[in-house]
Amino acid sequence: MLLKKLIAIVLLAYLAVVLAGTLLLSHCNLADRDPKAPDFSAIENTAERKAAFFAYLKPIIDDENQKIASKRQALLLMQEKIALGASLSKREKKHLGA
Repeated sequence: MLLKKLIAIVLLAYLAVVLAGTLLLSHCNLADRDPKAPDFSAIENTAERKAAFFAYLKPIIDDENQKIASKRQALLLMQEKIALGASLSKREKKHLGA
């Protein structure tokens, strides 16, 4: 049960970060901060601006999704270990913050 709550908290935190990042990026000029970022304010066509924005964010989101998938896999393995009656290692407990 604790593991399910932990997974839910991690996923909710991730979604909050993505939403906050999206809002932040939509209200600032990234070209000043990141020379590789398109100047979204210079793109007048809304569909093109949206496509450029998501193309810019996709590698960042993919990287974060990979990190979350790895963490989820580790949590699922710990959950399975507990279900089989085994104890978690010190490292696993530390990972959970227990």
